[in-house]
Amino acid sequence: MKEYKGYVFITGAAGGIGSAAARLFAGKGYFLGLTDIDRQGLEKLSEELGSDNVYWKEADLRSEEHLAAAISGFAGHTGGRLDILLNNAGILRVGNFEQIGLQEYKEMIEVNLLAMINGIYTALPLLEKSGNPRIINLSSASALYGIPGMAVYSATKFAIRGLTEALNIELERKGIRVSDIMPGFVKTGMVEKVSHALHLEGEEDLITPEAVAEIIWKATQRSRLHWPVGRKIRLLSALMPFLPPSIRRKLAKWGSHFKG
Repeated sequence: MKEYKGYVFITGAAGGIGSAAARLFAGKGYFLGLTDIDRQGLEKLSEELGSDNVYWKEADLRSEEHLAAAISGFAGHTGGRLDILLNNAGILRVGNFEQIGLQEYKEMIEVNLLAMINGIYTALPLLEKSGNPRIINLSSASALYGIPGMAVYSATKFAIRGLTEALNIELERKGIRVSDIMPGFVKTGMVEKVSHALHLEGEEDLITPEAVAEIIWKATQRSRLHWPVGRKIRLLSALMPFLPPSIRRKLAKWGSHFKG
């Protein structure tokens, strides 16, 4: 049996940050578990990385059964080992609050937050068997202050930040470290779909998925809790707790790119 440096399971792996992270971990000698609703994207990525080094399964992460089946299938290929759970899957809707339907809000909450909770809960028994287990959650710079035009998205990311902070303390007894990644706007298909609403056409300071993947890797090697990504976001993260509410509000409005 081939020796691997470790075993990582990635949600939302078919594109963007997920596929960039998969390539990085594959290059470092990890066996990959990949899941996404995009079957074609998973097949293409598996072929690129070598099917012997990958277990993938198409799954709608809103379904507990789908997610449990994906994690169970992965465990069957790793002898029950899981070292890193990367909760990357997420969706974004942009617009004035009343312009977005309740069903779309429900879907955003289910994919961004509930699927993450389901994944952590299901993967926990596998992570406990690892020598140095990590849970990495994709949060966002919108967890620093609620962003106009992205109210419910921001709410899910605030919830992820709170979940990460609580579990980092709670799971310490099991030897599991939990961190979150907090990028600004990333050059992914998800952001490109709403770029017109955010006035991001031609934006030069979009973060690349590869840059976020590098921070994800660093988070697996260190014990830091929050990982803001990008120079501006790191600065905002450091300053925000010390700024008066009126300045925080102005920064959030300016940083959103949303005109309403």
